[in-house]
Amino acid sequence: MSPTIVLAFTENKHTKSGWAGFSEYAKYGLTDPQFGVLSYSGDQCAWLMARSYRIQGYDVHILNLDESSHDASADIVIHKLTNILDRAEDGDPKAVEQVQKFESFVANTPVLDPLPAVRRLLKRERTMVLLQDIIQKTRKENVTLFHIAPFAVLSRAELLSQKYVNLVKFPAVIKHVTAASSQAAHQMAIVPSSQQLNTALTELAGPPESPSADKWFLQEWVNHDGVIFKVFVVGDHVHTVVRPSLQNITSGHGIFHFDSQKIPKSFAEDSASHSNSNLPTFATRLSSDARKAKELELDTGRAHEIARVLAKELQLTLFGFDLIVESGTGQHFVIDINYCPGYDGVPNFHAKVLHVIQQKIQKDSKSARRV
Repeated sequence: MSPTIVLAFTENKHTKSGWAGFSEYAKYGLTDPQFGVLSYSGDQCAWLMARSYRIQGYDVHILNLDESSHDASADIVIHKLTNILDRAEDGDPKAVEQVQKFESFVANTPVLDPLPAVRRLLKRERTMVLLQDIIQKTRKENVTLFHIAPFAVLSRAELLSQKYVNLVKFPAVIKHVTAASSQAAHQMAIVPSSQQLNTALTELAGPPESPSADKWFLQEWVNHDGVIFKVFVVGDHVHTVVRPSLQNITSGHGIFHFDSQKIPKSFAEDSASHSNSNLPTFATRLSSDARKAKELELDTGRAHEIARVLAKELQLTLFGFDLIVESGTGQHFVIDINYCPGYDGVPNFHAKVLHVIQQKIQKDSKSARRV
């Protein structure tokens, strides 16, 4: 009987990420893939594919969390349920039910990755505290593997009464505490000076009397010359993609609002950036010479070691993190971690993830035989 891989993904994950085309990749192994129907779960981001196909001897099914029961058995389950997990943690009844069904389904099945490990990344403060602990644990002779920017989690009233003083300096970025579950989680603002904070909050959350998030995540902005390194991890495989980021921020800039899901993914060809606005811009027109100079500042050995350490300490197999190199100092900062990211731009991703799946199934099979 063929081993079975079960995926618990949303339609968005299948169509707008490196996972897209996974079914086509499956055809290379065995012919005659089987297709079922497309069902809608009633959730805004949970179009779940109810279909199956073959991958080089593996049966692959995609789980519909709204089904009352799941008949398919699985040798391994891979999921991207951060939105649902976050809503469940906040008490959403539908999400709680979906998570309970999923936990029941995977109770005796290997999972990539374990839900407790993924839950630790749902809130930004929780993630940063984890990173602080990892920094301390990996420090050797006062040498730090990586840094994180100072941050604070405060209510709107605390922010307006300047409770951030001695915690966070400006320029700073302000965003919602949650890192998933809603479109609002991806809305954020660069605030060049403390005098602009009230305006930025009003633009993000509405006037003080309007309903809004009780807590906000405020973090110092680290200038990094408009270049960000997206590091993708698939088991032991590490791949870095260079992408444009925001230009260096000064106190003379205006407040800049942006959606973190709509940041440009590529640079224009050899054209310097010119803007008459006082708003910062994404460095999409950074010259190739400037890009190459910044790329040389990245310590690739350090980036790979960070990936190894994070995988071990966070107990994750499929994840990505954003790495920047500070202007002037060359210090490496981890500014975000994402579970099971898009993997856009990762070469041979399908083959790499299938290799990880095979290793996991074989490892758990050997463990089961020893019991």
